[in-house]
Amino acid sequence: MSTNWTISGVQEELALKKISARELAADYYKRIDARNPELNTYLTLSQDRAYSQADRVDALVAAGKPLPPLAGVPIATPRRSSGSRLPAP
Repeated sequence: MSTNWTISGVQEELALKKISARELAADYYKRIDARNPELNTYLTLSQDRAYSQADRVDALVAAGKPLPPLAGVPIATPRRSSGSRLPAP
């Protein structure tokens, strides 16, 4: 699996069914688990939510429906962002 994803690369691979959004999310969580102890970048992870959203993207792909612009693209948000709805650790 690629480690240098671009937004267009993710969209293309999803549309061609070369990778699923769930597989992509799992790959990113694997990378986070490997590096976060050293980097301490992520304070809170919402893996269940990410997999739920990935499953919705995969359902759109399976149905042949168009994907939203950032479908399948992992996004990290600062803990103190005004739009954050995640609980504090």
